[in-house]
Amino acid sequence: MTPPRIVALHLQNFRSARDVLIEFDRITYLVGPNAAGKSNVIDGLQFIRDALADGLDRALDRRGGAGKVRFREGKKGRPSDLSFEVVVALPRNRHTYSFSLRVTEGGRYRVLSERLIRGESTTSDATEVKVLFDRQEREDGGSYQGLPRRGIPDSDQLMLPLHGSRAEIRPLWKALTEVQSYNIAPDRFKNPTDDSPWKYLARDGANLAWILARLERKRPGALVNIVHYLKGILAGVTEVGSLLVGERRVPFIKQRRGQSELLLESVQCSDGTLRCIGLLVALFQEPRLGMVALEEPAAGR
Repeated sequence: MTPPRIVALHLQNFRSARDVLIEFDRITYLVGPNAAGKSNVIDGLQFIRDALADGLDRALDRRGGAGKVRFREGKKGRPSDLSFEVVVALPRNRHTYSFSLRVTEGGRYRVLSERLIRGESTTSDATEVKVLFDRQEREDGGSYQGLPRRGIPDSDQLMLPLHGSRAEIRPLWKALTEVQSYNIAPDRFKNPTDDSPWKYLARDGANLAWILARLERKRPGALVNIVHYLKGILAGVTEVGSLLVGERRVPFIKQRRGQSELLLESVQCSDGTLRCIGLLVALFQEPRLGMVALEEPAAGR
């Protein structure tokens, strides 16, 4: 069965994205000059994930507050409303989830609307569009229709998290919350690092050594895949793993050179090699993420 997959993203007034619609294939490349908005598109996906999994407050706080994420249009200032829409292909049909926010003076915000639609079938020609829920907030209290409410969220909270455990919503919920963007920073793990309780690789790769240790114990097949693809850019690689240094860990690779096999700790590897290891771990870590966005530094940096 085909796993759930995000197939489209529509952003309005988010950071530099005035009105951006992107359709995703299984592998999608965003290419453009500096300041073209590539990182902001990726952050739009990450923002939806953060808002659903951690709450709107935390998602906005991580980005400097609601006032900082609005599109700025020269002297015209910032429009007050932001909107997000994402389309997820599930095994039987596609779902469209959207919400919009209004930002007021002082950086306060409230949810203007939120909607979940079950759309076109992915298994037949039959199309049955159904609004699973539709929330509209107004000064008079607004309106709501659709799935029975599981609590009433405040005006600054989203409704979907209240429905995430429902059987018909859970696959969509997983697809939207199992999203992570990465900008691997080798300096964060070149030296031994402390233990990490995080289930997934950190966005900058800081806990790489500990994720490698976990894969070695529980998913050695993932390390085989990582070595296989790393060989495409670094000849002679035979192993990738982590070493225990006291109570800390540091990544290493083994590389065959002539008749010898060398063990190279991360401090002995180039930043390019370490970044590639981090990106491969992001892709093959367990449990797998539903969508991974990988950022590469601009040329010349």
